[in-house]
Amino acid sequence: FSVAGIDVPVTAVHLDRPWPIGRQAVFIPQLTEAIATVGRQGIVAGDFNSAPWTFTMRRVAAAGELRLASGPAGTWPADGLAGILRLPLDQVYIGPCMARQSVRRGPELGSDHLPVITDIVLGDCRA
Repeated sequence: FSVAGIDVPVTAVHLDRPWPIGRQAVFIPQLTEAIATVGRQGIVAGDFNSAPWTFTMRRVAAAGELRLASGPAGTWPADGLAGILRLPLDQVYIGPCMARQSVRRGPELGSDHLPVITDIVLGDCRA
């Protein structure tokens, strides 16, 4: 995307489940390589099927020098009965030239995950 003359690469992610029932680890090297190419100037967001504190997510964020913008808000399961037991499987990561202005969970929209709405302020990474 180009915002006010600044190119902002956006990477959307939907990872498989982690072990033992998924093949998430197979895709992590490809994802970290892709993120490393756009990294510092980019936004990476999606359903990672892993919490931000896991080794996998720390590795992904480090590949692009990204930091978690979406915070610890639980997004799965979306079921209203889950309450505080939700896990933050859906996340938004931003480069160091950006800042999070606000973040909130969106409403149930028919998925088993809740959306994450994150307002981001862009800086200029070209300097």
